Amino acid sequence: MPLSLLSVPIQNWLAYLSQQRRLSKHTVIAYQRDVRHFLTFMKVHRESNIDMHTLESLTLRDCRAWLASRHRDFEAKSNARAVASVKNFWRHLIKHHYIKNDVFSLLTAPKIKKTLPRPLTHSQTNTLLDHINSVPTIAWVGLRDRALVMLLYGTGLRISEALSLTRTQLASDVFIIRGKGNKERQIPLLKEVRFSVMKYIEACPYHGHDLPLFLGIRGKVLHTSAAALVLRTFRRMYNLPETLTPHALRHTCASHLMNASSDLRGIQTLLGHASLSSTQVYTALDTQKLLETYKKAHPRR
Repeated sequence: MPLSLLSVPIQNWLAYLSQQRRLSKHTVIAYQRDVRHFLTFMKVHRESNIDMHTLESLTLRDCRAWLASRHRDFEAKSNARAVASVKNFWRHLIKHHYIKNDVFSLLTAPKIKKTLPRPLTHSQTNTLLDHINSVPTIAWVGLRDRALVMLLYGTGLRISEALSLTRTQLASDVFIIRGKGNKERQIPLLKEVRFSVMKYIEACPYHGHDLPLFLGIRGKVLHTSAAALVLRTFRRMYNLPETLTPHALRHTCASHLMNASSDLRGIQTLLGHASLSSTQVYTALDTQKLLETYKKAHPRR
């Protein structure tokens, strides 16, 4: 393995990401995977084991060859993240392991085309909420699916955050969630959402206050892929957009709140965005909608 000669620096770096940067487990795994890909490529490309001496001798041409190799199999967004991952690892090597080769400061990440979120319309959302529980053949599973959709749309939670909840966390009108960067935030629970969740819990055959909130048929915590499959099945039955995913419900929550209140700071707090710029994308959605209306309705169009 190309990592064997660098196991200590890599483990130290991963610990730093997890404990000091407080990045999520999924982000740390993604960073580790990107660095593994880079080191594996370099072992073949340089035809040698990868150690500190080899890393110090890397050139910009070597780094560009690695990035070019990724273009065949990965999208620009993945490649941009991979460059960020390896740059982060490289900075760690320079700071803590005294590598003097700063070649990665010269490597430019591929540009990512920015796209706006694609939330559901109010009509599409109503169709989803009114009929989602009719898809499964098992009654309590249908109630679970509706409760999950209600929670995602009603709170703007990420799917990973929703599936990490336990039953005791939703015991009051406001609950606390630990999101990205291990940061806590308070989430208000609407009465209709609470009713849907409680109805599902009463029907669920698995009991216990410390159980995960959303369970699969065998009583294990519901997996993100299972939640995505539910929505994929439903959108095909009711001819809803292919963009309907669990994360699209988070976008829908934010977009509908923005249309109703324009409270950027409040929506930022609800969604757990570290930067206001992440929330401002919903202002762009609102502006886009205004321009479309303007072009359709203005007498001088």
